Amino acid sequence: MKRLVSCIYAPVFLFGFIGCGFWQPHALILLFVIAVAVSFLAEQWLPYEPQWNCSLGDRRRDTVHALVNESLNALGLLILPGLTALFAFEGLWPRGWPLWQQLLMAIVLGIPLDVAQLLALAIALQLLLQHSNVDMRLGPLRWVFAWAPVHRFHHMKYGHAGDVNFGLFFNLWDWLLGTAFYREGYRMGAGDLGIGSRPDFPVGYGAQLRDPFRPVALSKEPSLPDELR
Repeated sequence: MKRLVSCIYAPVFLFGFIGCGFWQPHALILLFVIAVAVSFLAEQWLPYEPQWNCSLGDRRRDTVHALVNESLNALGLLILPGLTALFAFEGLWPRGWPLWQQLLMAIVLGIPLDVAQLLALAIALQLLLQHSNVDMRLGPLRWVFAWAPVHRFHHMKYGHAGDVNFGLFFNLWDWLLGTAFYREGYRMGAGDLGIGSRPDFPVGYGAQLRDPFRPVALSKEPSLPDELR
């Protein structure tokens, strides 16, 4: 049963919830909440790395990050459909702007409100799949979709090996730009992830927020394991 779920989880999760969005376009927020719950339960029942589900004394900090950062991300996703709804009214369109500015506005918000809302849902679902701890078996889909089994390699601590990625939904841009990094059969463990040049990266919430604004000393990055060369 678990093997079957691991094979169908990612496509069923993404296209299932998007399909529900087409069917119930007025319940997108509820669908997203359900998707988060399903993702959490799947991580507990079918984890890729069980150790990643265990607290290292950082659960409270991660909860704060989730509440603050993900709320801001969700707000960002809502900007597009929100602006689309705002400017859908003829009276609010900036007719007094120069024509080129109106054209630019039309290019940026040039999609209907219902499409913008579904796009926001699709992006949120994709981000859940990219960073999920569910043991997914993608088969040939690993060459197409930037889901967790592929995206995890972009979070490794080994310097330039996979540390850049451009694909949100698909791996196409990374294949074209030479930033794709994937090794079939490599079982990633807890020790593979992180910032290799910062083994002393702060663990406190406030300290992590301050870290980008203070000078730091970088250590030598760990060498790439032979299996990844």
